[in-house]
Amino acid sequence: MLAYWDRDLLCRFANPAYERWFGRKGSSLFGTSIRDLLGPELFALNEPHIRAALSGKAQQFERIVPGPGGVSRPSLACYIPHVVGGKVLGFVVQVTEVTALYAAREELKEQVAECGRAKALLQKARDELEIAQRLGEMGSWTWDIDQDIIDWSPQLYEIFGWERDRPLPTFEEQATLYTATSMAILTMHVRRAIDFGLPYTLELEYFHRSGRQGWLEARGAAQRDATGRVTGLHGTAQEITARRAARQSAAQSAHIDELERELADACSRNGVSASPMQPGVQLEDSTRVSRAVERPRSAPERLEAVRASGLLDTPAEESFDGLTSLAARMLKVPACFISIVDEKRDFYKSQIGLPADIARGLKGRTLCHYTLERQEALIISDTQASKLWRAVPTVRELGVRAYIGVPLILNGQNIGSFCAIDMVPRPWNDGELEMLRQLSISATREIALRAAMKASEAMEAAACAQALEKERLVAVVAHDLRTPLQILQLATHLIQRDSSNERARVTARMQSALTMMKTMIDGLMRENADATTVRLPVNVTDLAQDSLEMMAPIAQRASISLSLAEFPDATVRVDYGQMLRVLGNLVGNAIKYSPAGSSVHLSCRRGDGTVRLSVCDNGVGMDESEVALAFDRGWQGVEAQARGDGAGLGLAIVKTLVAQQNGTVSLESTPGEGTVVTVTLPCW
Repeated sequence: MLAYWDRDLLCRFANPAYERWFGRKGSSLFGTSIRDLLGPELFALNEPHIRAALSGKAQQFERIVPGPGGVSRPSLACYIPHVVGGKVLGFVVQVTEVTALYAAREELKEQVAECGRAKALLQKARDELEIAQRLGEMGSWTWDIDQDIIDWSPQLYEIFGWERDRPLPTFEEQATLYTATSMAILTMHVRRAIDFGLPYTLELEYFHRSGRQGWLEARGAAQRDATGRVTGLHGTAQEITARRAARQSAAQSAHIDELERELADACSRNGVSASPMQPGVQLEDSTRVSRAVERPRSAPERLEAVRASGLLDTPAEESFDGLTSLAARMLKVPACFISIVDEKRDFYKSQIGLPADIARGLKGRTLCHYTLERQEALIISDTQASKLWRAVPTVRELGVRAYIGVPLILNGQNIGSFCAIDMVPRPWNDGELEMLRQLSISATREIALRAAMKASEAMEAAACAQALEKERLVAVVAHDLRTPLQILQLATHLIQRDSSNERARVTARMQSALTMMKTMIDGLMRENADATTVRLPVNVTDLAQDSLEMMAPIAQRASISLSLAEFPDATVRVDYGQMLRVLGNLVGNAIKYSPAGSSVHLSCRRGDGTVRLSVCDNGVGMDESEVALAFDRGWQGVEAQARGDGAGLGLAIVKTLVAQQNGTVSLESTPGEGTVVTVTLPCW
């Protein structure tokens, strides 16, 4: 409706719509008062807006307008002042029917009220769920994979001790909430849930924020979109630390009962009576049962075969990985592995599908231990169907439901098994068993070949070592025979030239050289020179004098003087012949590398329970780099190489012989000034 009313509230214009609203034509309203048109009640309601419009203020308001036949129309009224020269002459009235809008608004109000009631019911349900979760120590979670948004229920915060104002960890960051093994197992099953939509139920060891550890039963399932794609996961986590402990105790008792029945059956077949286990000693009996299961694992003959395989702690190899990969594809299983079992762990020479942190080995009892006394495969279609298999720790921790393990036999001993596992129950058919058995035979052949090659290499190494030892003996003989032969040669010349009383002295030197040669040759002929060394008490002064007396002809020929300091009264327990070789080598080296007219000095000092024999010369000396290599077999300094009359064995032989006397040898040298070699022996 559209109309114009002047300051006297008289109609000056009205459109035809007034006939439908009020039953009067617009033209008949000219000069009619608005009070008469609206009636006293409606006018009283609208009068404040009329007065406001006449004061120059636009008005907009809602009103129920009654019409002919008792019809009431919800309406929106607008009063617009008509102002000329700052004076309000009247106002325009526009009234729009809003029945549909009014009905929609009323319906919306009802819907809002209904939502409020639903919200209250939902909040009540949430409160009840939170109470139920708190009482059941169970929390729930959701994970939107596309957005990587994780949400926890309040109880899950309580289980982990996680502060409400802290951001929730991403899936990768949840590694701090679980032990490494549990996180690896959870990761494996979560990936399977994302890739294949498979639900899971696991027992996981977790860390509370306070530092204590406990166990959860974790359940998860996939959420899919309209296309079937997995877009998220949801699940629950229930605190089961106490329940798990009680179940383990019950499982141990059940395990004992089952083994008792097996023992009774075996005894019955053999005509022997068996006493049942007594109640009240479950811990002791459980330990005994565990030892009985593990006994084959520690058998010496089996462990010898395990070590003979040469596979423990070796890296992954393609020849074995190809077999496990083929088995996993053919059997359509999530994990397959070759397990070598020693007394402490299961070492996985090859595996596919196991969590990363246990991919190379696993401690604790496993299903593979039950194959160690078998010659045929161990086949389990459903681990949960037997108390015995349910009690195996790795069955619970990895979620294993089906298992098949074929023994690996090496040298008549069971060293492990070729295994396949599944996380759902499944019957293993004859074709699958035969396929795994053939792959096991291939693995065993490879292991046997490796062991044979290893034994062959050991024999070859022993033969090479024996040949090198023979070469070393020849070199030692060639080196150490040179000095006594020189002495005999010089002594012979002296005897030929001298007819004086010096003959007796020269003859004694020859005899000493012969004794030295005989002692050396006897020592070289022994299979274990150190074990058969004859040690006797020897006065160090006599030892020093004899060595200088033995080397005197060589010193005289080189115009080198030999001198002996005043020795302390000391006795050492040594092999006399070997020590003559030691001092002969040291004095001989000093003579060889000293200039004519110089001297070689032999001295002795006592220490705390030791004697230090030193051979000092004024020869060419050595620098630090040469001193560091002096005792290496076959090494020669620049001067020795220039002379070309040695093999670099002297000091190496000295070091070996002194060590056989429970002594040590050291060397100090300065280029151009000389060298001091000191032998330290324990006093007797």
